[in-house]
Amino acid sequence: MPTDAEIAAAAATAATNKTTVTTVTAPAADETFDAWLAKQPETLKTLYATHTSGLTTALASERTAHKDLEKQLRDMAKKAGDGTEAQKSLTEQADKLAAESQKTEFYDKAHTAGVRNLKLAYLAAKEATLVNDKGDCDFTKLKTAYPELFAAAPKGNAGDGTGTDGKPFSMNEQIRQKAGRL
Repeated sequence: MPTDAEIAAAAATAATNKTTVTTVTAPAADETFDAWLAKQPETLKTLYATHTSGLTTALASERTAHKDLEKQLRDMAKKAGDGTEAQKSLTEQADKLAAESQKTEFYDKAHTAGVRNLKLAYLAAKEATLVNDKGDCDFTKLKTAYPELFAAAPKGNAGDGTGTDGKPFSMNEQIRQKAGRL
């Protein structure tokens, strides 16, 4: 959130420079958020970056914490001794944590790649051995093998339910058509 000082500074700038107008356009139906944001003015990009910086930092620290925990579990497993129950249990827990980290990384990258069903795409990528330990995937090969996972969302034009295929309903046209004048 912008601070009161930032809002006041922006208001003062706007008041002194009345000729500057920032126009924010709505994204196209098939445009991604990242592509839309790239076209926006720097002030909007900065405001967005400021607003999301806390989330970005929290996500990065969570990922680091998961990697550190996995490393600690593996180190403890080594110290527990070969073939002991403790070693097996610690190794199993480290493997589970690594698998969850891999899945999380895959979901993050798959969302950016335009995958519509993340869980199904992960299962398909694992089955086709297209995912590495870090969660990286060859999305080109995945799209070739399973194109339905990348299906574009429908345009969403129901034509107001009139069967006009997107043409807006007009009472005048309806009356003229029924009267035989159209």
